[in-house]
Formats: sequence, C-alpha cells, structure tokens
Amino acid sequence: MTLSFQPGLGPRGKILDDSNAASVRKRSAPAPSMKAAVPSMHIARLSLKHANLHSEICYTSLRRWQGSDCRSPAVVCSAASPSSGGSLNQPVADDLMSGDVHSNSLGSRSVSAEALTGGGETLDGRLKVGASEAAASRETPLTAWGLLKDTVSILYKSFWPLILIFAATDVTMYALHRVSHRITNQAAMSFLGIDAGNIGHLWYLSNNPAIANFETGYQYLVGVFFLFVFPLNVLLRSFAATLTVLYAWKNAGEPNECPNLQPSIIPPIRSMYKNISCIWPKMRTSLGRVWLVDLLVAVRVLPLQFASLLLVTLPLTMPRLLALQLANPASVVEELEGDEAIARSHELTKLRGVKKALLWPYVGLILALRAVSLGRSPILGALPTHVVKDVPEIPFAIYCSIVFLSVLLSRLQDVLPLAVFMRAHKEDRELKLKEKAA
Repeated sequence: MTLSFQPGLGPRGKILDDSNAASVRKRSAPAPSMKAAVPSMHIARLSLKHANLHSEICYTSLRRWQGSDCRSPAVVCSAASPSSGGSLNQPVADDLMSGDVHSNSLGSRSVSAEALTGGGETLDGRLKVGASEAAASRETPLTAWGLLKDTVSILYKSFWPLILIFAATDVTMYALHRVSHRITNQAAMSFLGIDAGNIGHLWYLSNNPAIANFETGYQYLVGVFFLFVFPLNVLLRSFAATLTVLYAWKNAGEPNECPNLQPSIIPPIRSMYKNISCIWPKMRTSLGRVWLVDLLVAVRVLPLQFASLLLVTLPLTMPRLLALQLANPASVVEELEGDEAIARSHELTKLRGVKKALLWPYVGLILALRAVSLGRSPILGALPTHVVKDVPEIPFAIYCSIVFLSVLLSRLQDVLPLAVFMRAHKEDRELKLKEKAA
C-alpha cells in the first residue's frame, strides 16, 4: 500500500508547514532502487540467519575442541553463504559473534553480498587460524612464582582432606617403622647374640657404636630388613599420592565425576567422605600401577640423592631429579604404566620453561623444611626458664606453630608435582593443537 501526500497535509490529513511537508516528502519518497534491492535484501537476511547459526555452531565446537579456557571471543568460524558458497569475511564475522548485525532498515547498517561472499578461505583454514590465535592468546610464561601460587591454590582448595590423608599415612608408616625396628632388634638378639641392654630401646634401631657397625653384623641385618620394608613404605606413599592427585585434580576444575567436591579450606566431614568414596574405585584400580611407577622412580632417585650430598654434583643430578617429578601424576591422570610414565615425565619437563620454573620451588621447599626441622630445638631452647615454667602456653603455642608449618611445607611438597603436571599438561595440549592447526 502506497501513501500519497498532498502539499501541506500529513499522513492523517494534518496541516503541515512547508518545511515539515518537505521533510515528510523526503522521508516517504521511495528510493529509486528499493524495489530492485528487495530480493537481494531478502537473500542477505536469509544468508545472515544461516551464517549466524553456522558461526555459533562452529564457535561452540571450537570452544569444546580447545577446552573450557577459551578466552578469546574473536575466534570466528567461516560460515558459507547458502546462495554463493563463499565465506564470511572478518568484519561480518565479528558482527555475527557480537550480535551487531541488523536488517537493512532505516538508520541501520547494510550488509552487501560482497561482505557475505568475500574472502575465499575455507572453513578448515579459518578454523586452523582461529585455533592458533586462541592458543597464542592464552599462552602465559611458566614462572616459579606462578607455579608456587598454583601449588598453594591446590592445597587451599583441598586442605583438610589432604591433611587427613597424609596424617593417616604418616601414622601407618610410623607404626610400620616401629614394628620393623623391633623385628630387626629381635633378630639381632636371636642370631647375632647381642644383649638387649646394649641395644637400648628395642622399638628403635640401636645407636650404640659398639653394636651399630659392620663388624657385629648389625648393619647387614638392618639392610636386609630395609629391603623388605622399603616396598611397603613406597606402597603407603603411593596410596597417599594417588588419593591426593585424584582429589586435588578434580577439585581444581578438571573433568569431575564427583559433584560433591567443594573448593573450601574446611569442607564438611560428610561431604569429604562422599568425595573420597566417589574417587575410591579409580584409586583402587590405579594403586598397583602407581606403586610400580613409584618403585621405578625411587630406584632412580635414591642414587641421585646420595650423589647430590657432594654438592659439586648438583648440576648433573638436579636436572635428572626434576625430570622424574611428574611420573606419579602422569601415571594417575593419563593411566601410564612403568617406564611410559617416566618417559612422559621427561617429555613434559622438557617443555619451554617447565624445568626452570620447577627448580626454585622444589629446592626452596626442601631447604625451608630442613630449616624448620633444625630450628625447632634452638627456638624452644632459647626461651627463658621462667617463661617455660610460669607461662607454659607460650612454648606450647610456639611448638604447635612450628609443627603446623612443617606439615604445611610437607603438603606443599606433595602437591607441587601435581601443580607442575597440570601446567605442563595444558601447555603440551596447546602445542599439539597448534601443530594440528599448522
């Protein structure tokens, strides 16, 4: 329907002055090419709807392909126009992603057919470029400070569960050591004829230099029982490490089948029990595999640790020690066995900046734990006698603080390999995506 206007009258017959009438005539006059542009506008609108839907699907797929950490909304998929078979060029694609494309009405932006069909790049090519740009935008250099913050964050989110897990493990290992020492001393009395009075406390190994030497055979006996007990010690450590990796890995936002996990420093006991019950089946199936990996790592680590005591050998031993740190989480998370987990640990620590970032937290935590252990007795011994007698709460509070600090540093040592593995695993995944895109 066409509205006609008489001079001086509006659409409803209102009387207008000359300027208003001219304005109305100017606005209502049809454009010369409007009728000719209607079919192309209709095709453009249909193409935009199709391209918008297609770009949303491509973008969603790309986000899933690259993981949930895709932060760059500028990653755009090519969307072919159904009429021309072309692909969206960058300005139109940006508008589609931001929802800034409107129909060709008065005062809106117009979209030409050239914008819809421009380019000539294929969908695979644009996907590859978008994947490379997204991965490059997310790359952040791995530093020792950032790694230490990740370690503290992981421990904070699972603090009390990890404390209780390792507390139970340490109590069990303490009981195992006492039993093994008692059996060793009993064997020394039975087979070596050593008197119990010369040994001292039967639940601990003897420190008497007249007995604790190779001439009496006591040291050989200690070595034999150590070989028997050592695999059990490793088994207990593997149990705690596997449970720690599974619990902290899921609580750090990784794929999680346990919906009850809550990132809180003090979770309810009931919730913690449900969480451990949820990861228990996977822990049970992983324990044997992780135990074998830890045994292989221990066989390699012990000689390196003894060689490191010379200090001059640190430039040779330290890189090899660092290269073995990720074998345990690699075995738990990626379900690798034996030498495969060790090879994977070597592979991840060779990534850019990983070994350098791991060095200072690894050495720093060892030195800090050693300093706390050596400084406990001098600090308590430096307290005045009248303070110890009159205000026993002060030495008790100092002692509890030192113990808590020691436990905290020990747990940071246990969580550090997982923090390194998570960062290295993510970087390795991004590198493989970039290789695919190339």
